[in-house]
Order: sequence, then C-alpha cells, then structure tokens
Amino acid sequence: MYKRQEAAHANNQTDKQAPLSENEQLIKDIWESELGLTDLSIEDNFF
Repeated sequence: MYKRQEAAHANNQTDKQAPLSENEQLIKDIWESELGLTDLSIEDNFF
C-alpha cells in the first residue's frame, strides 16, 4: 500500500463507498475473504 493510503487508512480519513452492484459486492466479498481484510471500499486500490 502506498504511504498516503496507509496514512489515510490509519487516520480513517477515507470515505468508504459501498459496492453499487451485485458483482461489485461479490468481488468485495472475495477480496475480503482472501486477503483477511474488512471494510473494503470500491475506491481501495491493490495495484
């Protein structure tokens, strides 16, 4: 994760945007399950 993203996550300064479709929700659920993370947003970038 980039330094700016880490700082934003640490300070809870990011606005979480919920999935807009069933497909986005499915992908979010898969990422959370596989990465062991919670409270992901469609704005999170893993690349």
